[in-house]
Amino acid sequence: PFPLSPFRRVEYSSHLRRYPGAAVYAYSAGPDGDRNRTGPPNGGALAPDLRDRIRPIPDHALRPGRHRLGYCVFLSNAARFVHRFEAADIPFCFTLYPGGGFQLDDARSDADLRRVCSSPCFRGVVATQRVTHRYLVDGEFCRPDQITFSFGGVFPLAELTAALPPRRRYGPGKPTFDVGFVAFKYSPRGTE
Repeated sequence: PFPLSPFRRVEYSSHLRRYPGAAVYAYSAGPDGDRNRTGPPNGGALAPDLRDRIRPIPDHALRPGRHRLGYCVFLSNAARFVHRFEAADIPFCFTLYPGGGFQLDDARSDADLRRVCSSPCFRGVVATQRVTHRYLVDGEFCRPDQITFSFGGVFPLAELTAALPPRRRYGPGKPTFDVGFVAFKYSPRGTE
């Protein structure tokens, strides 16, 4: 998990706390983790009680019967690992956030989406935007009953907002309405 991405940290922490037998497999979990891409080794951004459940993605094939469910964040990760899930007969699902290999009306993205959703191990997809949900249905990438809609993301929002300072609302006591356009900055210069 990327330590500078609070929504990812909250999502993974929430999953690990809810499912005691779960683990997160990450490129950065080993001693030679790629710090520039995925953060410090051993789940450095997670609470100490969860860090031992962050493991490196194995170079070898997964063993059939060892895992009951696989889950990926982003289409690019699901497309990257679909063959591994199939080889080990692991049912899987993924969250289809904007970006992360997913683009509307893009041939490569559509091919990856079709490949992932047509896998015999595919069980479902979480759409986080209405346009994404509609795109999945209209494009017949999967059945509507395989789509779960969770606006914004798969994480407990209260955990992200708990540390925010109190806000003054437009109306009584505040004469302006503020609009912010915000994207997460993953690198020092924000080039992404």
